[in-house]
Amino acid sequence: MAGRFPGVRAHAGGLVTAPASPPIADTTLTHFTDAALRVDPHALKAGALALRETLDEAQTLQVTSEQEKAIVGAILIDQLKTLDVMQTQRDNVTKPLYAGWQRACELFEEGLDLQKAICDALKKAIGNFELAQLQAKEQATQEARAALASGDVQAIERSLSVVNAPTQKAQGVSTGFMWKVARLVEPVPCRQCGSRRGMVPQEYWLESANEKALDELARHARCGPGDEPPIVPGVVFERAASVTGRRK
Repeated sequence: MAGRFPGVRAHAGGLVTAPASPPIADTTLTHFTDAALRVDPHALKAGALALRETLDEAQTLQVTSEQEKAIVGAILIDQLKTLDVMQTQRDNVTKPLYAGWQRACELFEEGLDLQKAICDALKKAIGNFELAQLQAKEQATQEARAALASGDVQAIERSLSVVNAPTQKAQGVSTGFMWKVARLVEPVPCRQCGSRRGMVPQEYWLESANEKALDELARHARCGPGDEPPIVPGVVFERAASVTGRRK
């Protein structure tokens, strides 16, 4: 295998995963304690209990006169001010935490994106290989049928050796196949919506994103050896490999 990339090194017997690098961040903090947040939970619970009693009274309160309206209005203003104070106290705790969360995301973002790209590249390499193997076996199957019809024994044996070639599964890795939209045939702008629907049937091009509707159709179509793509006028489908890795 040519080339090198982070986390994998060449070995005489194949590819060996390199030792994991030491942690780059202290991940021992699994939760924020009340002390770290500088919050007194007992005071907050006691305050909530008092507020619940006040709420019970407020929900049964009825204003029956202008004088009572003025009194309740003054109480409302005081309660709104208390609400502002409580929200400020909460924000004094949550805003620094959110800023810390944002900073942590920024620090890890580049590395995470690169790591994901590495995984995607490895999946693509495996998928391309599996797709080529599938296509080779399909081609060999067709050649074996032709050789059988012509009585060419050697050609039959060659083709069957490809069809029956043993495969080795990568532990924890599985590959599936699906059809995807490759292109639309002769796209022509629609006079009504301006979309380039070509020959695609109306039930698809009426969608805001007809490719998504077509992909949904293709995803549920059988895509194993010898299976044919969905038949939709004006649409060309092609096989695609989907590779997943199962963590232990």
